[in-house]
Parts: sequence; structure tokens; C-alpha cells
Amino acid sequence: NRGSQYNLLMVLRFQGVLAERALEGALHAVVAKHDVLRSLYGYTDAANAVQRVVPSNTFRLAYAFSVLQSEVQVQEAILRDYNRTLNLEFLGPLQCSGVEVERTNDWWLVINIHHIAFDGMSLSPFMSDLVSAYELLVDDRPAELPTLPVQYLDWAVWYRRTLECDACDNCSQGSRIEQGLAYWRDKLSGGELPVLELSDQRIDRDMQKSGVVPVQVTGKLERLANECGGTAMHGALALWERYGVRPTRTGLNVTGRPIGGLVSETHHSLEIG
Repeated sequence: NRGSQYNLLMVLRFQGVLAERALEGALHAVVAKHDVLRSLYGYTDAANAVQRVVPSNTFRLAYAFSVLQSEVQVQEAILRDYNRTLNLEFLGPLQCSGVEVERTNDWWLVINIHHIAFDGMSLSPFMSDLVSAYELLVDDRPAELPTLPVQYLDWAVWYRRTLECDACDNCSQGSRIEQGLAYWRDKLSGGELPVLELSDQRIDRDMQKSGVVPVQVTGKLERLANECGGTAMHGALALWERYGVRPTRTGLNVTGRPIGGLVSETHHSLEIG
């Protein structure tokens, strides 16, 4: 499903007695804490993209709980959730469901969230808040989570202003955004850029393919990257640069990736976004 390409799916399996109402309450507490999880995304009449944060007391989380008869049905339900297109305009980026197998103590929490509001670094604060809120509610205490000093939207506004750079008003080169655009226009202009030629027989542009990489391989890649002063992502990118150039027949390849300027590990360890 092309509409689910940016879905990030988390499936947690548990055994034991489930406090289902506490689980739902914990999810609501996490959503109430993080503005980005109750943000709606749409367009103005002028076709400009807008983000609107819904107050926590009026936001309705997309959550459902069901009891199924077998693990096979659970797997089918999980696959349906993953392939479901998230309605960012009216329901927001987060959809959760609880699933229990009838007459057992086996249950699953399925969390489907859009990449617009979540990344790898968001997992730790999300799970920490969820566990804390669940434990409080199970003990019949209110799920009062610590207030964030900064929401992701605050950081985004600050970062935009940093790029616009008020100090550049007297600078002949313009803002940092303008300087960055000018730099890449210059680098990508003139000459012939290598083209990655892939025939229709080799790739289907409407289909994503995935596979499983053995943990031994990823472990070796991460260790090698660390020895070179990089991360596992740097190692994966180097592999792509090494083997992705083959179809170009030029020995050259151009790869770009977006980079966010996160400057505070403390803030990002607390917030989701």
C-alpha cells in the first residue's frame, strides 16, 4: 500500500494479566504530553501545508481493543494495521490497537505511527512515558507525566529562525537558507550528473521491497563504522555508495539525505518528533 510507506509499526507482545483500561489511559497520557502526537496536517486554501496542534482535552486518539481466537488472526490484524493509510488531516499521526487471544494471557499492543511525527530517537521517550503512565494507573494513581520544557514545535520554530538568521540582515550573502540553496545550485549545476539507470524489469517504482539482515552482519557493520569514527548509518551509506554506483557505469554516484540540526541531546531524549 503506497499510502503506508511512511508508517512506522511497533508491535509489543506481552504475557500476563492486562489492565486494558490502564493501557488505554496510558496512551492518552503520552499523547497529552507530546503535542506532535496530536497534531493534524492539512492545507490552506492557498495549498500551503499547515500543522495544527489539537488541545489534549478535545483530541480523540485512534484506539481500539479486540479479542481474537488465534495468533494467525492476530498476525492478519497487524498486517492490516500496517497497510492502513493514516489520516493525518483528521485523526493525526498515531493509531493504536490492543489485541488479546481468547482464553489466554497473550496480548499485543500495535502502535502505528507516521514518520512525520516519529523517528528512531523518539522510541525511547515514548516507551518510557508509556510504561510510567501504565504503572501509575495500575496503582490507581493519576497518570501525571512530567511536563516537557520544550515541545517539538518550539524547536522547529527556533530552528527555522536560526536558519533565517536575524544576524544576516546586514550580510550580502543573505540568510543561511539562501546560502545553502545557492551552494547546492552551484554544486549541481554545470556538467553532467551521473544518472542511476534502472529498467522497469529491475525495479517497480510503486513497490517497496524489504528483507532481513542477520544481526551478525549489522553488528560487524556497526563495529567497523565505529572504528572509523562513524555510525551504523554511515556504514550503510558507504555500502550504498560502493555498490550503488555500478548501474551508472560512470564510477560516480550522487546521494543526498536530509539532516536535522539537533543541538540538544537532553531535549531530544525527552521529546518525540
